[in-house]
Amino acid sequence: VLARGALLSGILCRVQGYGRDGRLRALQACVLFLQAQKLGLVVLTANVGDYDVLLQLIPAGRALFYRRT
Repeated sequence: VLARGALLSGILCRVQGYGRDGRLRALQACVLFLQAQKLGLVVLTANVGDYDVLLQLIPAGRALFYRRT
């Protein structure tokens, strides 16, 4: 999961245009997404930008979005 997450986070960083500061956050999001997919779980997140891209790259994954009010 970690190796696939690192590869996926590299793609995510390039697509989203993240610099050094966003790399660790992208890696954590990707590893969480892949781990949830492996276990058959849904990720609950407010991070629509990253997870929208991840769902386009891996449509089998599942994420549920919420909005902070």
